[in-house]
Amino acid sequence: MRGVKVPRDVYITVVGTDLIRNPEGNFVVLEDNLRVPSGVSYMLTSRRVMKQIFPGLFQKCRVRPIEQYSQELLSTLRFLAPEGRSEPTVVLLTPGAYNSAYFEHTYLARRMGIELVEGRDLVVHDNVVYMRTTFGLLVTEYIAGVRRRGLTTRGRANGTARILRALRHRQLKALIIVRG
Repeated sequence: MRGVKVPRDVYITVVGTDLIRNPEGNFVVLEDNLRVPSGVSYMLTSRRVMKQIFPGLFQKCRVRPIEQYSQELLSTLRFLAPEGRSEPTVVLLTPGAYNSAYFEHTYLARRMGIELVEGRDLVVHDNVVYMRTTFGLLVTEYIAGVRRRGLTTRGRANGTARILRALRHRQLKALIIVRG
């Protein structure tokens, strides 16, 4: 985005790269995306199931662990917090329970220990993004999510424009939206 200074000059926080082994035995990149990790929850779940079914296989083949992925992702997002904000509010944006990737959204949010929100859960006042909670409004610094048609905040006119304005005014520290 033009005219937007990103925190710590970090423009890419997550890269999704799909590797395959070709017939000659070499690894090649099948797909390379700069996006929120689409499919990572399925990979994490599959790995957990495989370790239960074949407990010795992973140690025998020296497969590297991935159990800390969710916490590493959260740590990366928190690293972008401004000075003095050691525990910024990070939320995962989802289109809702009827979306085909809802399992992914809920799994990743649970593993990271963050809130899963829909557009209607977010409110913007004076260029500050808030999440509605049962305790009232909570300032939200980071929004991560996968959207088919971009960011929407249901029931709010110009919701996308308001959130982008908060980003430009540096009240929202990171907006990671992927057209999925």
